[in-house]
Amino acid sequence: MIYFFRVIIIFMATVLLLSYGTVQAQKKSSQKKDEQLNNSVDLEWINPPETHFSLAPSVDPFKPFVNKETEVEPRKKNKKNRELTPLEKVDVSQLRLVGIMWNRDRPSETRAMVQLPDGKGYMLKIGTKVGQHSGEVVRISQNKVVVRVEVVDFLGETKEKDVSLKVRDDKEKNS
Repeated sequence: MIYFFRVIIIFMATVLLLSYGTVQAQKKSSQKKDEQLNNSVDLEWINPPETHFSLAPSVDPFKPFVNKETEVEPRKKNKKNRELTPLEKVDVSQLRLVGIMWNRDRPSETRAMVQLPDGKGYMLKIGTKVGQHSGEVVRISQNKVVVRVEVVDFLGETKEKDVSLKVRDDKEKNS
């Protein structure tokens, strides 16, 4: 049995020595190949030229592409320097027309009641300022209120647009 272990140990030692020799031979052959490549190939790309960073003013990466000056801002459009009413702080599309008090004898005294998103109600008459875009009530009829607002088109020009608020039926409220 001892003889068997000696044979195995000698066999393993022989395998280790042979494998070490092949590893050394591979290292030598790879070194020769590297030397041949270094001699034949220009290695300037490994050492690129130095670059210099300039702190001179350039384009601001945080500046938005859209110029905010073209947008109509509610506070800038007020002729008088006054605080905005709750009706001027919301968009016209957020208003809900609740009802119209129509006066046949005096149409100029016709009033309309609108509700804000928070549930508060306000009375409108012709000339009342409404909406964020300098809107103004221009007409109150028996079933709708017309508000004229200023909008900016894609060219940056300010134009007026009429927005209608209509009284909704009970059928429309449910749908």
